[in-house]
Amino acid sequence: MSPTNRRRRKQPLGRRIRKALRKKLRALRNRLLRYIKANKFKSFLIGLTAVLILVMLLVPRGGSSLESYEGYTHNARFEEDVIVNGIDVSYAQGNGIDWNDVKKSGVDFAFIRAGYRAAQTGKIHKDDLLEQHAKGAQDAGLMTGYYFFSQALTMEEAKEEARKLLEYTEGYDPSLPYVIDLETFGNGRQTQAILNRTLGAMDLYLIADAFCSVIEEAGYDTMVYGNYDFLTHYADGEFLGNRTHIWLAHYHHKTSYPHGYSYWQASESGSIVGIDGAVDLDFWYLDPSKPIYSTDQSSQDRTSLTECNVSLRDHSPKLRFGIAEPGVVVKDGFRTLEEGKDYVCGYVHNTANGTGYAVVTGIGDYKDTVTTSFLIR
Repeated sequence: MSPTNRRRRKQPLGRRIRKALRKKLRALRNRLLRYIKANKFKSFLIGLTAVLILVMLLVPRGGSSLESYEGYTHNARFEEDVIVNGIDVSYAQGNGIDWNDVKKSGVDFAFIRAGYRAAQTGKIHKDDLLEQHAKGAQDAGLMTGYYFFSQALTMEEAKEEARKLLEYTEGYDPSLPYVIDLETFGNGRQTQAILNRTLGAMDLYLIADAFCSVIEEAGYDTMVYGNYDFLTHYADGEFLGNRTHIWLAHYHHKTSYPHGYSYWQASESGSIVGIDGAVDLDFWYLDPSKPIYSTDQSSQDRTSLTECNVSLRDHSPKLRFGIAEPGVVVKDGFRTLEEGKDYVCGYVHNTANGTGYAVVTGIGDYKDTVTTSFLIR
C-alpha cells in the first residue's frame, strides 16, 4: 500500500485534549502579554493590589498574640512544666473570631461558655454563640473545654447545671475538663446567700461535688473555676483542689495563691490576633512526663490510658498550613482504640518548628491523660 493511501492513526483522546489546552494557554499568554505591554501602568496597579491582598490574607491581624502573654511570673512549682497559652470566650467576644489566626498566633486552647444560670432569676440559658465558638475552635485545632456559669444554691441545682452542660455540648468531644464557674456576681442570688451566711464553704464544696459527679458519670473530667478572693475567703480552695482540678483567676503579673491549681487566668484584657476587643488570657501548666489522672476516682471499671500503648504516626511531622498534627495510635493490648469514642487527642506548641506535644485523654470506658512529644521540622 502506498503512503498516500495509508490511513492516519488517530491520537489518543487524552493527548488531543492536552494539545488543545496547550494551544489555548499559549493564546491566552500572548493576549496577556500584549495587554500588559499596552497598559503598563494599569497592569502595575493590578499586580500591586493582588500582592497586598495576598499579604493581608497570609499575615495574622493585630500583631503578635504572644506579646500579651509576656510579663507574667509563674510559680516556681511549674518551672519544669510546659506553659501552654489559652483563652476563654463567651457571647461577649462576638461571632467574628478568626480561630485560624488565634491558633497560628500561639494560642493552643480555649474554654468556651456553654451556658449560665441568671444571677437574678435563676433561669438557665444556653450561650448564644456556643455552636460558632465550639466549631471554630475545634476546626482550627485548638484544644477545647466548656464551662457553665453557676448560681446554684443547692446540690440539685448544681446537678441540673451539669446535665444542661452535657446536653448543650453533646457531640463536641472536649479535650479539656468541664468546668463549674463559681464566683460572686453583683447582687446575684449566690452572692446574697454567701453574704447572708446561708451558703458557706461546705455548701459550696457540696455544690461543686454534685456538679462534678454528674459530669464524671458521663466519662469526662471536671474542674472548678474561682478567683483568688472567692477561693480564699468564701470557699475552701485547698479542699476543692483535693476533689478536682482548679482554674484560678487572679489578675496580676504573678499570683501568691498558696494552694494547687492547674490553670491560671491572669488577665481579662488580653489582645489576641483574630479577636476584636479584649479577651481573658489563661495559662495551662502541663508536665509531659506525668499523666494527668482523672478527677473521677470512684470508677474502677474504666481503663487508664497509662495501661495502654500511645504512639505517634509521625515522630517528626512538617508544618502544613502552619500546623503540625502527627496523629496518634492508641492500643489496649491488641485492640486499637477509636478516637472520639475511647479517647480524644489535642496538640499544643504545634505551630512552629521545635518540640510539639500530643495530649491524649481517655473518655467513655477509658480515663486519664498522657502526653507525648514530637519534633516539628
